[in-house]
Amino acid sequence: MKQAALYAGSFDLPHLGHLWMIREASKLFDQVIVGVSINPVKNPLFSIEERIAILQEMTEDIPNVTIESFSDEFTANHALQKDAHYLVRGMRTATDFEYEHLLHQYNQDINPLVQTVILLPPKQFVQISSSAIKQLLGLTGFEQLLSNYLHPAAHYRLLAQTYPIAKHLREFGAKFSDIDLWTKLITAYTAPHRAYHNLEHIVEMLKDFMEIKDLLENSLAVEFAIWYHDYIYETNSHVSEEKSQQQALISTLDIGISDLSFRAAISDLILATKHKDPPKTEDAAYLMDMDISILGKEEHRFDAYERAIRKEYAWVDEETFRKYRSKVLYKFHNRKSIYYTEYFRDKYETQARKNLERSLQKLYSK
Repeated sequence: MKQAALYAGSFDLPHLGHLWMIREASKLFDQVIVGVSINPVKNPLFSIEERIAILQEMTEDIPNVTIESFSDEFTANHALQKDAHYLVRGMRTATDFEYEHLLHQYNQDINPLVQTVILLPPKQFVQISSSAIKQLLGLTGFEQLLSNYLHPAAHYRLLAQTYPIAKHLREFGAKFSDIDLWTKLITAYTAPHRAYHNLEHIVEMLKDFMEIKDLLENSLAVEFAIWYHDYIYETNSHVSEEKSQQQALISTLDIGISDLSFRAAISDLILATKHKDPPKTEDAAYLMDMDISILGKEEHRFDAYERAIRKEYAWVDEETFRKYRSKVLYKFHNRKSIYYTEYFRDKYETQARKNLERSLQKLYSK
């Protein structure tokens, strides 16, 4: 008889401690059901749909794990409904012991057919909790610190929500639901076919944006364009930017922005990220430079970017890929300056030259 266990919680937000628990439970039981509970009293950081999506990404390599939601039901009763006779719980501290002992007694009273299995996490996960991680948000250097506690699936979603575009749009007169806005954006940028043009790319651009926003004439339009310039990304199409532009214009109307000058600005900015022509405005120059800042990143980061691009074009044969990839990189390398603005030239130009020369040499030598 196969044994199943339920690991239940709010998982707002899912972290590496949760992943350790799930992975260990998957070794002990034939099936592990991760139950994401819905608590109407709490104001969650992520919607129930987002939490499920994050956990699914985190556990995609664990075949005997399923993720689902439940509400308005005792955990022990829900476990038995799922034919799971075990509840998996974690205990990190002495305080946890008292709570877990009490919870076990409650669950026994509710349903004595369900037993509790306690797992003790290793020391690197003892201090990790969702509430503690939330307290780090906004502190200097918190972005890097989060990578110690969060899987990328949660990390970049969380970083995205810390950037203030929602606040800026409301100040401009927009009206919308946060859940609707983030669900659409996060869903677009976490699609499985994206290896580089994903949420991490957007977050990296936003970090640069926060440093130079005071240099921009229309910072909100640039910020909006960052979020939407790769909203549609199709490697077998030459009109992804045009499709992204159209979606951005639809989105402005959806959130109640009809200002023609603003809509024209984001339209022009998104099309500028085709990198086909020189920028027509200073704002476009900054946006285009942010879009290719990866070219000037540290060698290991650039190499990871190169691998991700190849993965996005996995459907293209090697000879054809080398031919067209060389053409793209040589276009940037052949410029007098890779970056159009002084700020990004000072920050990335030297390393970008080295990275491009190294990459082109590899492509031509194969």
